[in-house]
Amino acid sequence: MRQLLFFSAYLLIFCVLSCASPQKRLKKQDYQGAYKAAIKELKKGKNPRDNKVILQKGLSAVLAEKIPVVKQLSNSEQVKDLEKALKESNGLQDKITEADQYLRGAFDESKNDLVQLDEQNSQAIYDISFAAGQSKLAESISTGYKEPAINAHAHFEKARQYTRETQKLDSLMNVCYEYGTYIYVVSARGDSWDINRQFDDVEGYSGAFLEVYYDRFVSDVDCEIAIDFRDLDFDLDEDDETLRFEKEIVDGYDVEVDTAGVETEIPIYKTVEGGVVVTKIERVGTWEASVRVRRSSQNCGLSDNSFSAERRSEIFEYETFGDERAIPSEYEDGRSGDLVSEDDMEEEMLEEIYAAFVRAYF
Repeated sequence: MRQLLFFSAYLLIFCVLSCASPQKRLKKQDYQGAYKAAIKELKKGKNPRDNKVILQKGLSAVLAEKIPVVKQLSNSEQVKDLEKALKESNGLQDKITEADQYLRGAFDESKNDLVQLDEQNSQAIYDISFAAGQSKLAESISTGYKEPAINAHAHFEKARQYTRETQKLDSLMNVCYEYGTYIYVVSARGDSWDINRQFDDVEGYSGAFLEVYYDRFVSDVDCEIAIDFRDLDFDLDEDDETLRFEKEIVDGYDVEVDTAGVETEIPIYKTVEGGVVVTKIERVGTWEASVRVRRSSQNCGLSDNSFSAERRSEIFEYETFGDERAIPSEYEDGRSGDLVSEDDMEEEMLEEIYAAFVRAYF
């Protein structure tokens, strides 16, 4: 009950606040709310003269509060601050544009100031990002390390968002790919023909700044990744268990005749015994693989690893003895099913090892 009353009170307060008139919001110095409420009323054509005044006062107060924040952010040398300034500025300009249909250029000066700040901030983001990209790319070229080139590409990509002159940036970003792309060569060895079929899929993991080749000769390799499969092992185990059952059955009838000559059949009960030898047959497949990484350059940060997979399949065979009438019906078929084939187990284990390999290295 208390929760219901609390919720009702909260709903009432929310309704009062949300339904408050533009004038009330303005008096409470809720300038953002006054601006929104006035716009809403003007769109409905309600009390245009008063609502225009409220709209102008509310937006003036919002701009007086927010424009200094935009200017402060604009003085930063951090890209995240400059982008925040752009976002704040765009929001204010949207408000001015929305209000302009009712106020006819009352805030043109503020909008022009914001546009100039936007141009300044966009240029600053471009300059900072471009300089950072150049520095990182130069570091990659001089040291031979690839990670700085990848970072440089990110800086150039950021700079590209703030200029229309993209040809130079596109050229530099291509240089980043040249110096920042890792090259891996993967090979897999084992007795199964399916290994190559599965592992040549790793070439599909090539992408930005990564080229993956399977069992090929490639120059300028960073990491050579060799996975060696041990012999595939299958074991077949059997284990017997004897189950015994008893059941009381009707084994004929006696006939009784009463003094009136009425015959009644009386069942004769008998306990029968039977049993089942249950043989559990289990096929267990295991497969192990080890990975050796040869670091062919200073850019290879991968390490050795090992993977394994196991599959189990079991069935039950039933051999009955004694009186079959005592034995439950589930043992009548003689076996519970078929074992999963070795070929199917092999395929599943190979897929598991491949998936683990991919998660570890890509």
